Amino acid sequence: MNWRVTRFLAGLVLVVGAVSAVVAGYYRFFTPVPALEDLNVLLISVDTLGERHLGRYNPEVKFTPNISKLADGGVRFARHYAAAPWTKPAFASIFTGLMPSVHGTTDRSSGLSYDLLTLAELFKERGFKTAGVVSHFYLGAESGYAQGFDSYKEITSKRRMHKIITSEKVSDSALKWLSNYSAAKEQNPFFMFLHYFDPHFNFMHHPDFKQTKPYNGPIQPGMDIRKLRELAPSFSAADLDYLIGLYHEEISYTDHHIGRVLDALESLNLKRKTLIVFVADHGEEFMEHGWIGHTRTLYNELIRVPLIFYLPGVFKPAVIDDPVSQVDILPTILALSKKAYAAEGLNGISLLEQILTGKSNMPERDILSEVSFHSSAIPHAYKTSVVRGNLKAIHDKTTEVWELYDLALDPGEKTNIASVKPELLEGLAAVIRKWEAKEKGVFPAINEKAPAPEELEQLKSLGYM
Repeated sequence: MNWRVTRFLAGLVLVVGAVSAVVAGYYRFFTPVPALEDLNVLLISVDTLGERHLGRYNPEVKFTPNISKLADGGVRFARHYAAAPWTKPAFASIFTGLMPSVHGTTDRSSGLSYDLLTLAELFKERGFKTAGVVSHFYLGAESGYAQGFDSYKEITSKRRMHKIITSEKVSDSALKWLSNYSAAKEQNPFFMFLHYFDPHFNFMHHPDFKQTKPYNGPIQPGMDIRKLRELAPSFSAADLDYLIGLYHEEISYTDHHIGRVLDALESLNLKRKTLIVFVADHGEEFMEHGWIGHTRTLYNELIRVPLIFYLPGVFKPAVIDDPVSQVDILPTILALSKKAYAAEGLNGISLLEQILTGKSNMPERDILSEVSFHSSAIPHAYKTSVVRGNLKAIHDKTTEVWELYDLALDPGEKTNIASVKPELLEGLAAVIRKWEAKEKGVFPAINEKAPAPEELEQLKSLGYM
Protein backbone atom coordinates (compact mmCIF):
# COMPACT_ATOMS: atom_id res chain seq x y z
CA MET A 1 0.00 0.00 0.00
CA ASN A 2 1.53 3.34 -1.03
CA TRP A 3 2.06 6.17 1.40
CA ARG A 4 -0.85 8.22 0.12
CA VAL A 5 -3.24 5.33 0.70
CA THR A 6 -1.82 4.71 4.16
CA ARG A 7 -2.19 8.35 5.11
CA PHE A 8 -5.76 8.52 3.86
CA LEU A 9 -6.93 5.27 5.39
CA ALA A 10 -5.49 6.19 8.77
CA GLY A 11 -8.53 8.36 9.34
CA LEU A 12 -11.08 5.89 8.03
CA VAL A 13 -13.39 3.59 9.94
CA LEU A 14 -14.26 0.32 8.25
CA VAL A 15 -18.00 -0.27 8.20
CA VAL A 16 -18.27 -3.28 5.92
CA GLY A 17 -20.04 -5.30 8.61
CA ALA A 18 -22.86 -2.80 8.93
CA VAL A 19 -23.23 -2.50 5.18
CA SER A 20 -23.24 -6.27 4.74
CA ALA A 21 -26.07 -6.61 7.25
CA VAL A 22 -28.20 -4.12 5.35
CA VAL A 23 -27.41 -5.69 2.00
CA ALA A 24 -28.05 -9.23 3.25
CA GLY A 25 -31.55 -8.27 4.35
CA TYR A 26 -32.20 -6.55 1.04
CA TYR A 27 -31.04 -9.53 -1.01
CA ARG A 28 -33.92 -11.66 0.22
CA PHE A 29 -36.26 -9.58 -1.94
CA PHE A 30 -34.10 -9.45 -5.07
CA THR A 31 -32.45 -12.77 -5.89
CA PRO A 32 -30.45 -14.08 -7.55
CA VAL A 33 -27.95 -11.22 -7.61
CA PRO A 34 -24.17 -11.00 -7.83
CA ALA A 35 -22.18 -10.60 -4.64
CA LEU A 36 -21.51 -6.90 -4.21
CA GLU A 37 -17.78 -7.42 -3.87
CA ASP A 38 -17.71 -8.89 -7.39
CA LEU A 39 -19.45 -5.95 -9.05
CA ASN A 40 -17.92 -3.98 -11.87
CA VAL A 41 -18.45 -0.23 -11.62
CA LEU A 42 -19.10 2.00 -14.64
CA LEU A 43 -19.16 5.75 -14.00
CA ILE A 44 -20.67 7.60 -16.98
CA SER A 45 -20.58 11.38 -17.02
CA VAL A 46 -21.80 13.96 -19.50
CA ASP A 47 -20.40 17.47 -19.60
CA THR A 48 -22.70 20.48 -19.28
CA LEU A 49 -25.92 18.52 -18.73
CA GLY A 50 -28.43 20.28 -16.50
CA GLU A 51 -31.16 18.02 -15.18
CA ARG A 52 -33.99 19.99 -16.81
CA HIS A 53 -32.67 18.98 -20.25
CA LEU A 54 -32.93 15.27 -19.52
CA GLY A 55 -35.75 12.78 -19.80
CA ARG A 56 -37.42 11.77 -16.51
CA TYR A 57 -36.11 14.94 -14.85
CA ASN A 58 -38.20 16.89 -17.33
CA PRO A 59 -41.29 15.08 -18.66
CA GLU A 60 -41.22 17.21 -21.82
CA VAL A 61 -37.84 15.78 -22.87
CA LYS A 62 -38.20 12.77 -25.18
CA PHE A 63 -34.78 12.72 -26.87
CA THR A 64 -32.68 10.85 -24.26
CA PRO A 65 -34.15 7.31 -24.39
CA ASN A 66 -31.04 5.49 -23.19
CA ILE A 67 -30.46 7.66 -20.15
CA SER A 68 -34.20 7.46 -19.46
CA LYS A 69 -33.91 3.66 -19.38
CA LEU A 70 -31.28 3.98 -16.65
CA ALA A 71 -33.59 6.30 -14.72
CA ASP A 72 -36.59 4.01 -15.19
CA GLY A 73 -34.72 0.95 -13.97
CA GLY A 74 -32.55 2.57 -11.33
CA VAL A 75 -32.55 4.92 -8.38
CA ARG A 76 -32.79 8.53 -9.51
CA PHE A 77 -31.88 11.40 -7.20
CA ALA A 78 -34.23 14.25 -8.04
CA ARG A 79 -32.34 16.96 -6.12
CA HIS A 80 -28.66 16.42 -6.79
CA TYR A 81 -26.36 19.44 -6.52
CA ALA A 82 -23.00 19.98 -8.17
CA ALA A 83 -20.20 21.02 -5.84
CA ALA A 84 -19.11 23.64 -8.40
CA PRO A 85 -20.48 25.07 -11.67
CA TRP A 86 -17.64 23.96 -13.94
CA THR A 87 -15.67 20.86 -14.82
CA LYS A 88 -12.37 20.82 -12.94
CA PRO A 89 -13.57 21.36 -9.37
CA ALA A 90 -16.77 19.36 -9.89
CA PHE A 91 -14.91 16.24 -11.00
CA ALA A 92 -12.29 16.62 -8.31
CA SER A 93 -15.19 16.53 -5.84
CA ILE A 94 -16.69 13.44 -7.50
CA PHE A 95 -13.33 11.67 -7.43
CA THR A 96 -12.43 12.57 -3.83
CA GLY A 97 -15.63 13.22 -1.85
CA LEU A 98 -14.28 16.66 -0.95
CA MET A 99 -15.54 20.18 -1.62
CA PRO A 100 -13.54 22.36 -4.04
CA SER A 101 -12.02 24.61 -1.40
CA VAL A 102 -10.83 21.47 0.40
CA HIS A 103 -9.31 19.55 -2.53
CA GLY A 104 -7.86 22.79 -3.90
CA THR A 105 -8.67 22.34 -7.59
CA THR A 106 -10.48 25.63 -8.00
CA ASP A 107 -9.07 27.45 -11.04
CA ARG A 108 -7.96 26.82 -14.60
CA SER A 109 -4.27 26.38 -13.80
CA SER A 110 -4.66 23.92 -10.90
CA GLY A 111 -4.96 20.15 -11.12
CA LEU A 112 -5.98 17.32 -8.81
CA SER A 113 -3.44 16.95 -6.02
CA TYR A 114 -1.31 13.80 -5.89
CA ASP A 115 -1.71 13.92 -2.11
CA LEU A 116 -5.37 12.98 -2.49
CA LEU A 117 -6.70 9.46 -2.82
CA THR A 118 -9.09 9.17 -5.75
CA LEU A 119 -11.94 6.81 -6.52
CA ALA A 120 -9.85 5.05 -9.17
CA GLU A 121 -6.96 4.58 -6.75
CA LEU A 122 -9.26 3.08 -4.15
CA PHE A 123 -10.50 0.51 -6.66
CA LYS A 124 -7.03 -0.20 -8.01
CA GLU A 125 -5.75 -0.87 -4.49
CA ARG A 126 -8.49 -3.49 -4.17
CA GLY A 127 -7.53 -5.34 -7.33
CA PHE A 128 -9.93 -3.78 -9.84
CA LYS A 129 -8.93 -3.25 -13.44
CA THR A 130 -9.24 0.49 -13.96
CA ALA A 131 -9.85 2.29 -17.25
CA GLY A 132 -10.87 5.79 -18.25
CA VAL A 133 -11.84 7.47 -21.51
CA VAL A 134 -12.27 11.25 -21.45
CA SER A 135 -12.95 13.93 -24.04
CA HIS A 136 -12.19 17.12 -22.10
CA PHE A 137 -8.58 18.20 -21.69
CA TYR A 138 -9.40 19.49 -18.20
CA LEU A 139 -9.74 15.83 -17.17
CA GLY A 140 -6.43 14.83 -18.74
CA ALA A 141 -3.41 13.25 -17.10
CA GLU A 142 -1.72 16.66 -17.07
CA SER A 143 -4.43 17.83 -14.67
CA GLY A 144 -3.97 14.81 -12.38
CA TYR A 145 -7.19 12.96 -13.21
CA ALA A 146 -5.47 9.82 -14.51
CA GLN A 147 -4.36 8.86 -10.99
CA GLY A 148 -5.20 5.23 -10.30
CA PHE A 149 -6.09 4.22 -13.86
CA ASP A 150 -4.32 1.32 -15.59
CA SER A 151 -5.52 2.71 -18.91
CA TYR A 152 -6.53 6.35 -19.50
CA LYS A 153 -7.34 7.54 -23.00
CA GLU A 154 -7.75 11.21 -23.86
CA ILE A 155 -9.81 11.68 -27.01
CA THR A 156 -9.06 15.38 -27.51
CA SER A 157 -6.52 18.00 -26.48
CA LYS A 158 -6.25 21.71 -25.80
CA ARG A 159 -5.48 22.31 -29.45
CA ARG A 160 -8.60 20.58 -30.76
CA MET A 161 -11.20 21.09 -28.07
CA HIS A 162 -14.80 21.23 -29.27
CA LYS A 163 -14.14 21.80 -32.94
CA ILE A 164 -14.57 18.05 -33.24
CA ILE A 165 -17.34 15.68 -32.16
CA THR A 166 -16.13 13.08 -29.69
CA SER A 167 -18.98 10.95 -28.28
CA GLU A 168 -18.62 8.28 -30.95
CA LYS A 169 -14.90 7.97 -30.24
CA VAL A 170 -15.45 7.75 -26.49
CA SER A 171 -17.88 4.87 -26.98
CA ASP A 172 -15.64 3.20 -29.57
CA SER A 173 -12.77 3.19 -27.08
CA ALA A 174 -15.01 1.92 -24.30
CA LEU A 175 -16.37 -0.90 -26.46
CA LYS A 176 -12.88 -1.98 -27.46
CA TRP A 177 -11.73 -2.08 -23.83
CA LEU A 178 -14.84 -3.96 -22.67
CA SER A 179 -14.52 -6.47 -25.50
CA ASN A 180 -10.89 -7.16 -24.62
CA TYR A 181 -11.78 -7.44 -20.93
CA SER A 182 -14.51 -9.97 -21.71
CA ALA A 183 -12.35 -11.97 -24.13
CA ALA A 184 -9.56 -12.22 -21.56
CA LYS A 185 -12.04 -13.73 -19.06
CA GLU A 186 -10.67 -11.43 -16.37
CA GLN A 187 -11.27 -12.63 -12.83
CA ASN A 188 -10.94 -9.19 -11.27
CA PRO A 189 -13.83 -6.71 -11.59
CA PHE A 190 -13.35 -3.41 -13.39
CA PHE A 191 -13.88 0.26 -12.66
CA MET A 192 -14.42 2.31 -15.82
CA PHE A 193 -14.90 6.07 -16.14
CA LEU A 194 -16.36 7.53 -19.35
CA HIS A 195 -16.73 11.26 -19.92
CA TYR A 196 -18.71 12.66 -22.85
CA PHE A 197 -18.00 16.29 -23.72
CA ASP A 198 -20.20 17.11 -26.72
CA PRO A 199 -23.07 19.00 -24.99
CA HIS A 200 -20.50 21.64 -23.98
CA PHE A 201 -20.49 24.65 -26.28
CA ASN A 202 -19.78 25.17 -29.12
CA PHE A 203 -23.20 23.74 -29.96
CA MET A 204 -23.06 21.64 -33.13
CA HIS A 205 -25.89 20.59 -35.44
CA HIS A 206 -26.72 16.87 -35.67
CA PRO A 207 -29.22 16.32 -38.52
CA ASP A 208 -29.92 12.74 -37.44
CA PHE A 209 -30.88 13.95 -33.95
CA LYS A 210 -32.75 17.07 -34.96
CA GLN A 211 -34.26 19.17 -32.17
CA THR A 212 -34.26 22.56 -33.92
CA LYS A 213 -37.07 24.36 -35.73
CA PRO A 214 -36.68 26.30 -39.01
CA TYR A 215 -34.63 29.40 -38.20
CA ASN A 216 -33.23 32.40 -40.10
CA GLY A 217 -31.55 34.36 -37.30
CA PRO A 218 -27.92 35.24 -36.52
CA ILE A 219 -26.97 32.09 -34.59
CA GLN A 220 -24.96 29.49 -36.48
CA PRO A 221 -24.16 25.90 -35.43
CA GLY A 222 -20.73 25.76 -33.82
CA MET A 223 -20.68 29.50 -33.14
CA ASP A 224 -17.91 30.66 -30.80
CA ILE A 225 -19.13 31.33 -27.25
CA ARG A 226 -17.63 34.83 -27.40
CA LYS A 227 -19.82 35.67 -30.37
CA LEU A 228 -22.87 34.20 -28.64
CA ARG A 229 -22.23 36.43 -25.63
CA GLU A 230 -21.94 39.46 -27.90
CA LEU A 231 -25.32 38.64 -29.39
CA ALA A 232 -26.98 37.59 -26.14
CA PRO A 233 -28.35 41.00 -25.03
CA SER A 234 -30.44 41.16 -28.20
CA PHE A 235 -31.54 37.51 -28.31
CA SER A 236 -35.13 36.96 -29.33
CA ALA A 237 -37.22 34.05 -28.12
CA ALA A 238 -36.57 32.37 -31.48
CA ASP A 239 -32.81 32.84 -31.07
CA LEU A 240 -32.80 31.18 -27.66
CA ASP A 241 -35.09 28.43 -28.86
CA TYR A 242 -32.72 27.62 -31.73
CA LEU A 243 -29.63 27.72 -29.50
CA ILE A 244 -31.22 25.39 -26.95
CA GLY A 245 -32.34 23.16 -29.82
CA LEU A 246 -28.72 22.78 -30.94
CA TYR A 247 -27.76 21.97 -27.35
CA HIS A 248 -30.49 19.35 -27.21
CA GLU A 249 -29.17 17.79 -30.43
CA GLU A 250 -25.77 17.43 -28.77
CA ILE A 251 -27.41 15.75 -25.78
CA SER A 252 -29.45 13.41 -27.98
CA TYR A 253 -26.38 12.48 -30.03
CA THR A 254 -24.46 11.75 -26.83
CA ASP A 255 -27.35 9.68 -25.45
CA HIS A 256 -27.22 7.53 -28.60
CA HIS A 257 -23.56 6.71 -28.07
CA ILE A 258 -24.09 6.01 -24.37
CA GLY A 259 -26.70 3.52 -25.54
CA ARG A 260 -24.04 1.70 -27.55
CA VAL A 261 -22.06 1.11 -24.35
CA LEU A 262 -25.15 -0.10 -22.50
CA ASP A 263 -25.93 -2.49 -25.37
CA ALA A 264 -22.35 -3.80 -25.26
CA LEU A 265 -22.64 -4.56 -21.55
CA GLU A 266 -25.72 -6.62 -22.38
CA SER A 267 -24.16 -8.50 -25.29
CA LEU A 268 -20.98 -9.23 -23.32
CA ASN A 269 -23.05 -10.56 -20.39
CA LEU A 270 -21.70 -7.84 -18.11
CA LYS A 271 -24.81 -5.76 -17.47
CA ARG A 272 -26.12 -7.67 -14.45
CA LYS A 273 -22.64 -7.63 -12.93
CA THR A 274 -22.08 -3.90 -13.37
CA LEU A 275 -23.14 -1.03 -11.16
CA ILE A 276 -23.76 1.94 -13.46
CA VAL A 277 -23.56 5.45 -12.04
CA PHE A 278 -24.70 8.29 -14.29
CA VAL A 279 -23.83 11.90 -13.47
CA ALA A 280 -23.06 15.30 -14.97
CA ASP A 281 -20.49 17.82 -13.82
CA HIS A 282 -22.63 20.96 -14.19
CA GLY A 283 -25.45 22.44 -16.23
CA GLU A 284 -25.73 25.41 -18.59
CA GLU A 285 -27.24 28.89 -18.49
CA PHE A 286 -29.35 30.20 -21.34
CA MET A 287 -30.02 33.77 -20.17
CA GLU A 288 -32.20 32.75 -17.21
CA HIS A 289 -30.03 35.10 -15.15
CA GLY A 290 -28.45 37.14 -17.93
CA TRP A 291 -25.61 34.83 -18.96
CA ILE A 292 -24.74 32.22 -21.57
CA GLY A 293 -22.50 29.35 -20.47
CA HIS A 294 -21.30 28.39 -17.00
CA THR A 295 -18.49 28.91 -14.41
CA ARG A 296 -19.72 32.08 -12.70
CA THR A 297 -23.05 31.56 -10.88
CA LEU A 298 -24.65 29.06 -8.52
CA TYR A 299 -28.22 29.08 -9.80
CA ASN A 300 -30.01 25.79 -10.27
CA GLU A 301 -29.66 25.76 -14.05
CA LEU A 302 -25.95 25.23 -13.35
CA ILE A 303 -25.81 23.15 -10.19
CA ARG A 304 -28.85 20.86 -10.40
CA VAL A 305 -27.52 17.87 -12.32
CA PRO A 306 -28.60 14.23 -12.80
CA LEU A 307 -27.51 11.37 -10.56
CA ILE A 308 -28.68 7.80 -11.22
CA PHE A 309 -27.56 4.48 -9.71
CA TYR A 310 -28.49 1.46 -11.82
CA LEU A 311 -28.04 -2.23 -11.05
CA PRO A 312 -30.65 -4.46 -12.70
CA GLY A 313 -32.10 -7.15 -10.47
CA VAL A 314 -30.81 -5.48 -7.33
CA PHE A 315 -32.10 -1.92 -7.16
CA LYS A 316 -35.83 -1.39 -7.13
CA PRO A 317 -36.65 1.64 -9.33
CA ALA A 318 -37.13 4.69 -7.13
CA VAL A 319 -36.96 8.47 -7.07
CA ILE A 320 -35.24 10.01 -4.05
CA ASP A 321 -36.23 13.57 -3.18
CA ASP A 322 -33.61 14.16 -0.48
CA PRO A 323 -31.09 16.87 -1.46
CA VAL A 324 -27.69 15.29 -2.14
CA SER A 325 -24.30 16.40 -3.43
CA GLN A 326 -21.56 15.31 -5.80
CA VAL A 327 -19.34 14.74 -2.76
CA ASP A 328 -21.68 11.86 -1.82
CA ILE A 329 -20.80 9.88 -4.95
CA LEU A 330 -17.44 8.46 -3.82
CA PRO A 331 -18.61 7.14 -0.42
CA THR A 332 -21.76 5.73 -2.04
CA ILE A 333 -19.96 3.87 -4.82
CA LEU A 334 -17.53 2.40 -2.32
CA ALA A 335 -20.39 1.30 -0.09
CA LEU A 336 -22.32 -0.26 -2.97
CA SER A 337 -19.26 -2.18 -4.11
CA LYS A 338 -18.86 -3.51 -0.55
CA LYS A 339 -15.75 -1.41 -0.06
CA ALA A 340 -17.44 0.82 2.46
CA TYR A 341 -15.56 3.39 4.47
CA ALA A 342 -16.80 6.20 6.67
CA ALA A 343 -14.26 9.01 6.78
CA GLU A 344 -14.29 11.97 9.11
CA GLY A 345 -12.29 13.88 6.52
CA LEU A 346 -14.79 13.46 3.69
CA ASN A 347 -17.42 16.10 3.02
CA GLY A 348 -19.82 13.56 1.51
CA ILE A 349 -21.87 10.73 2.98
CA SER A 350 -23.00 7.35 1.68
CA LEU A 351 -26.45 7.21 0.08
CA LEU A 352 -26.56 3.44 0.50
CA GLU A 353 -29.68 3.34 2.65
CA GLN A 354 -31.69 5.50 0.24
CA ILE A 355 -30.62 3.37 -2.74
CA LEU A 356 -31.39 0.03 -1.11
CA THR A 357 -34.69 1.07 0.46
CA GLY A 358 -35.86 3.49 -2.24
CA LYS A 359 -37.02 5.86 0.49
CA SER A 360 -36.41 9.57 0.96
CA ASN A 361 -35.75 9.59 4.67
CA MET A 362 -32.52 11.50 5.30
CA PRO A 363 -32.41 14.01 8.16
CA GLU A 364 -32.44 17.62 6.97
CA ARG A 365 -28.99 18.48 5.71
CA ASP A 366 -27.17 21.53 4.36
CA ILE A 367 -25.91 21.11 0.78
CA LEU A 368 -23.06 23.44 -0.17
CA SER A 369 -21.80 24.52 -3.58
CA GLU A 370 -19.02 27.00 -4.30
CA VAL A 371 -17.11 28.68 -7.07
CA SER A 372 -13.80 30.53 -7.13
CA PHE A 373 -13.28 31.41 -10.77
CA HIS A 374 -11.29 34.31 -12.17
CA SER A 375 -10.75 35.27 -15.77
CA SER A 376 -9.53 38.26 -17.72
CA ALA A 377 -12.49 38.16 -20.10
CA ILE A 378 -15.54 37.33 -17.97
CA PRO A 379 -16.72 38.51 -14.53
CA HIS A 380 -14.91 36.95 -11.60
CA ALA A 381 -16.92 34.66 -9.37
CA TYR A 382 -16.29 34.02 -5.67
CA LYS A 383 -19.54 32.62 -4.34
CA THR A 384 -20.97 30.07 -1.91
CA SER A 385 -24.48 28.65 -1.78
CA VAL A 386 -26.32 26.44 0.66
CA VAL A 387 -29.59 24.55 0.28
CA ARG A 388 -31.61 23.54 3.33
CA GLY A 389 -34.98 22.04 2.58
CA ASN A 390 -36.68 24.38 0.12
CA LEU A 391 -34.56 27.40 1.02
CA LYS A 392 -31.42 28.40 -0.84
CA ALA A 393 -28.97 31.17 0.01
CA ILE A 394 -26.16 32.51 -2.17
CA HIS A 395 -23.32 34.72 -0.95
CA ASP A 396 -21.17 36.79 -3.30
CA LYS A 397 -17.89 37.18 -1.44
CA THR A 398 -16.73 40.02 -3.71
CA THR A 399 -19.76 42.29 -3.43
CA GLU A 400 -21.12 40.98 -0.10
CA VAL A 401 -24.52 40.61 -1.76
CA TRP A 402 -26.79 37.93 -0.30
CA GLU A 403 -29.59 36.16 -2.14
CA LEU A 404 -32.34 33.99 -0.70
CA TYR A 405 -34.89 31.93 -2.60
CA ASP A 406 -37.81 29.74 -1.63
CA LEU A 407 -37.40 26.98 -4.20
CA ALA A 408 -40.88 25.60 -3.57
CA LEU A 409 -42.48 28.90 -4.58
CA ASP A 410 -39.75 30.19 -6.89
CA PRO A 411 -37.89 27.28 -8.54
CA GLY A 412 -36.45 29.62 -11.18
CA GLU A 413 -34.76 31.76 -8.49
CA LYS A 414 -36.21 35.00 -9.84
CA THR A 415 -37.26 36.77 -6.63
CA ASN A 416 -34.56 37.47 -4.06
CA ILE A 417 -36.27 37.55 -0.66
CA ALA A 418 -33.13 38.13 1.43
CA SER A 419 -34.14 41.67 2.41
CA VAL A 420 -37.76 40.84 3.19
CA LYS A 421 -37.13 37.56 5.03
CA PRO A 422 -33.97 38.24 7.06
CA GLU A 423 -35.05 35.76 9.70
CA LEU A 424 -34.94 32.96 7.08
CA LEU A 425 -31.58 34.09 5.75
CA GLU A 426 -29.95 34.27 9.17
CA GLY A 427 -29.45 30.55 9.73
CA LEU A 428 -28.25 29.83 6.19
CA ALA A 429 -25.91 32.82 6.26
CA ALA A 430 -24.35 31.46 9.44
CA VAL A 431 -23.67 28.14 7.69
CA ILE A 432 -22.03 29.90 4.75
CA ARG A 433 -19.97 32.21 6.96
CA LYS A 434 -18.73 29.27 9.00
CA TRP A 435 -17.79 27.33 5.87
CA GLU A 436 -16.00 30.28 4.27
CA ALA A 437 -14.02 30.93 7.46
CA LYS A 438 -12.96 27.31 7.85
CA GLU A 439 -9.32 26.53 7.08
CA LYS A 440 -9.28 24.55 3.86
CA GLY A 441 -7.14 23.96 0.79
CA VAL A 442 -4.74 21.71 2.70
CA PHE A 443 -3.87 19.64 -0.37
CA PRO A 444 -1.35 21.22 -2.77
CA ALA A 445 -2.96 21.31 -6.21
CA ILE A 446 -0.92 20.52 -9.29
CA ASN A 447 0.32 23.68 -10.98
CA GLU A 448 0.02 23.04 -14.67
CA LYS A 449 2.39 24.50 -17.23
CA ALA A 450 1.28 27.71 -18.91
CA PRO A 451 -0.69 27.10 -22.10
CA ALA A 452 0.87 27.85 -25.46
CA PRO A 453 -0.56 30.80 -27.49
CA GLU A 454 -2.76 28.54 -29.62
CA GLU A 455 -4.01 26.81 -26.47
CA LEU A 456 -4.89 30.19 -24.97
CA GLU A 457 -7.02 30.92 -28.01
CA GLN A 458 -8.84 27.61 -27.56
CA LEU A 459 -9.48 28.37 -23.88
CA LYS A 460 -10.92 31.74 -24.87
CA SER A 461 -13.11 30.13 -27.52
CA LEU A 462 -14.51 27.80 -24.86
CA GLY A 463 -15.32 30.66 -22.53
CA TYR A 464 -12.72 29.93 -19.85
CA MET A 465 -10.76 33.14 -20.40
